[in-house]
Amino acid sequence: MNASKLALALAIALTACDGADYPDEPRANASAPPIDPQAQKAPTCHEKQKSYLGFGGNTLESTRLEAQPQVDRGRVKPFSSLAGEYARVLGFAPDSLAASAATFREAPERWYVEPTSNAVAVYQSFSLAFEGCGQLLKPWAKYEDAPTEETARAECADWQRRFWSRTPTPIEIDACVALAVNDSATEPLQPGGPKPTIPLRRWTYACASVLTSAGFTTY
Repeated sequence: MNASKLALALAIALTACDGADYPDEPRANASAPPIDPQAQKAPTCHEKQKSYLGFGGNTLESTRLEAQPQVDRGRVKPFSSLAGEYARVLGFAPDSLAASAATFREAPERWYVEPTSNAVAVYQSFSLAFEGCGQLLKPWAKYEDAPTEETARAECADWQRRFWSRTPTPIEIDACVALAVNDSATEPLQPGGPKPTIPLRRWTYACASVLTSAGFTTY
């Protein structure tokens, strides 16, 4: 092959390799089209999800109810989250919490069960709160004195802000004060009849009532 034929063959080969004859394959030096941000965004709950065809030619989502935003509230948190929540507000988790998994319907491994509340769980929540508050208050000498209107008001407001993560209303503070000063003055279920409640237990009852009603058990 002479030099002219060799040059012609190279020219044809280079022309075929630059992609000019294949419009679906952009050239290497061609500028890429701009990326649409919406095309890269994952579908949200408000957008139509993938459809699945079931038996009888009906789509599986055809009878699915569309809930309005903010209506699915007050759901009970799973047991696995409670240790962290108690530790956040108390600084530790009550010792009895680990043995309470069955009471709070902890789901088996690799399963999910929607948690629900019941009388047993509420009673256990108060028991854990009473235990936790007892541990929290015991080292402080100020709780060896019986609560008064003034001291109870200050402590109740502090607990409610701490456990509820919000500022309590005057009515909420009054309810806690009434429990500390009046309602917990005696313990009726004692051998031989009602007996005066020692100051530390009166403080603990008030603290536990606030902790039991904390919003961190639901979301």
